[in-house]
Amino acid sequence: MRFPRFVRPAAVATAALVLAAPPASAADTSPDPDVLGFPAGLTCVGTTVSGAMRVHSSKFSAGRIQLMYNVGGNKFDKVLATRNFIVTKGNVDYPFSIDISTAPAGTVNFVAVGTAGEDVVDTAQSKGLRAADCTRPTERDTTAPTTEISLPATPPWGWYADSVPVTFTASDGGSGVDKTYYSVDGGPEQEWTGVFDHTLGGSHTISYWSVDVAGNEEAHKSRQLKVDTASPTIDGTRTPAANGSGWNNTDVKVSFTCADADSGVVTGGCTPGTPLTNEGADQSVRGTVTDNVGKTSSTTVADINIDKTPPTLTA
Repeated sequence: MRFPRFVRPAAVATAALVLAAPPASAADTSPDPDVLGFPAGLTCVGTTVSGAMRVHSSKFSAGRIQLMYNVGGNKFDKVLATRNFIVTKGNVDYPFSIDISTAPAGTVNFVAVGTAGEDVVDTAQSKGLRAADCTRPTERDTTAPTTEISLPATPPWGWYADSVPVTFTASDGGSGVDKTYYSVDGGPEQEWTGVFDHTLGGSHTISYWSVDVAGNEEAHKSRQLKVDTASPTIDGTRTPAANGSGWNNTDVKVSFTCADADSGVVTGGCTPGTPLTNEGADQSVRGTVTDNVGKTSSTTVADINIDKTPPTLTA
């Protein structure tokens, strides 16, 4: 983009505007780098003017943005601030923010002038911004933001298996949300930057809150999360115990004791006691336990030998 009527101010470096002539066969006469202007214009919050200059380039080069102002009339002949940057390849927006509190009294308008290229290959100028729009008092934000936590549906038994993804959604009707924080069990605060998996086993408390741009901090909220990461336990016993030779001469009952410290053993999830009534060697019973999140464990009570038949004496 070009602005043939633009008058270069005295305070701006006086490098000559050089446009390299393209080869006779070239169809594209656009400069490289090509300053495409300031698509969103200039905005102002308080005494800070912000914008972004868009540049198309096929190479690395130099770039510069100057914020100009005028005091009466239409001629922008004063430089308030300069920002230099490196032009990279592609279509890139180069954002900037400049404090205008040092602008003299009587300033009417601001305008941004952008250049690109080692020898100022191209230049562009933004639309003007009224100084009155920047010096207008801003509304005071005294209301804290609001944060909500998002979790998968809680299972009927109240426990998640292995991990649970945690998401926060914050909103603020004033200055806008700045950052969202959380902590686990009252530990160090951590800035939330996206969905994270809570993988700590057991019951833990997640505290969360947000702070807005004006500095208002939300009252901390909390949510208890229960995550079962451990398998249940099962122990087997036999009654009565075998004699010194490893044999029983009566029926043997095998019983199992099941436990789960987190979600608990599901109803009917522990193998019930099993009586062994048949005679024979090397008998065994396998027991299994299942907890409420579906984790299982098993054990086997083996080496059970039963002989209930008295010996016979043959003459």
